[in-house]
Amino acid sequence: MPRNNSAHSGSTASDSRATSPDAPNRITEHEDVFFRRLSESRDAEATNGLHWSDLPMQFSLALKCAHIDHCLVGLHGVLEVLHASAAAREGGQPGLSGDLTDRLLYASRALAESGKESLYALQERIAATS
Repeated sequence: MPRNNSAHSGSTASDSRATSPDAPNRITEHEDVFFRRLSESRDAEATNGLHWSDLPMQFSLALKCAHIDHCLVGLHGVLEVLHASAAAREGGQPGLSGDLTDRLLYASRALAESGKESLYALQERIAATS
């Protein structure tokens, strides 16, 4: 399947391809990483580097598990940043701004809600097949 280079349109990298003989190699290497990462997300990669889709389950179930996995790890990261900011403020050092703290709280709520909804949907699906 041919790869679409639309991500490069409008960039200066595409302009330099005509002038630099080794530029296509660099772009190909970049595309390889780019498309590999996209493929990994489509293959339901877990946050620990394994692939949910490699486990003995339907692919749609693997995607739900990967989504829950990503929500939980993302939520953990956001909460760590908020905790570090709170600890800094308690120690008399500057923490995150109030606006940024609010946005991180919104993000944490969205991650928790999305993960919870996916988990409940997964639970219903498993219960229906039992």
